[in-house]
Amino acid sequence: MRRRNVAAGWPAWLALALAWLCAAGVAAAEPAAHYRIEARLDAKAGAVAAEVTVDLPRAGPETHFLLGERFILDSVTAGPGVKVAIERTDRPLRKLHDIVFRSSAPGPRRLTFRYHGPLDEAGGDLPSFSTGRMEIDLETMWLPIRQDLQMPFTIDADIAGLPPALDVMTQGALVRHGDRLTLHRTVPDNDLTLAGARGLKLIKAPDVDFYAADPDDPLVAMLRKHAFGSAAWCRQVYGPPSPGPIV
Repeated sequence: MRRRNVAAGWPAWLALALAWLCAAGVAAAEPAAHYRIEARLDAKAGAVAAEVTVDLPRAGPETHFLLGERFILDSVTAGPGVKVAIERTDRPLRKLHDIVFRSSAPGPRRLTFRYHGPLDEAGGDLPSFSTGRMEIDLETMWLPIRQDLQMPFTIDADIAGLPPALDVMTQGALVRHGDRLTLHRTVPDNDLTLAGARGLKLIKAPDVDFYAADPDDPLVAMLRKHAFGSAAWCRQVYGPPSPGPIV
């Protein structure tokens, strides 16, 4: 996983995050896009080949999607009447494909991306996918995402090529068979984060699934205490979390 200072200020941040999750259903959200992802990971090469279909409930005359420039785009389609242009951009991150869809008739749209390539930029200090650990999320720009990075979406994903010993976590309903993981997420979010490591142990509490390799480590024990306490407080104030459980 990426190097982050998780100790400083974590309990307060965790409590706020849990409260936000519990209250998230109160505010009206824009209609969510839906992703259908079929991906094959190559653990040895640190690469992925994917076909991603994005159903947009509504789209304007011009829609921009971003994908890491290191990927080879095998095809991009958007149906009749939509013109596709592929450009290069360094915003909001460096070395990205800017995939532009233009149409004179705004409305629902289905976009399909087929691509392959390495999960990480060359020279990265901590690979997203390795024999020891993995984190694949928006920061790696491996998934086509709307340019503002804020589009909420639900997911149906079928991801193959995971080492069988690698324990993987994400929000949503997971089913794991050998090297294959299927995910069904009905609650919109603006990212898909797969985080994993070997030898994780699951500790369950009301509204929380807590994973750790060493549950008795003092820092882990402290984080677990605050996670469970924050979830209990959140339930008293807001009711059960949505989505839940919190991972």
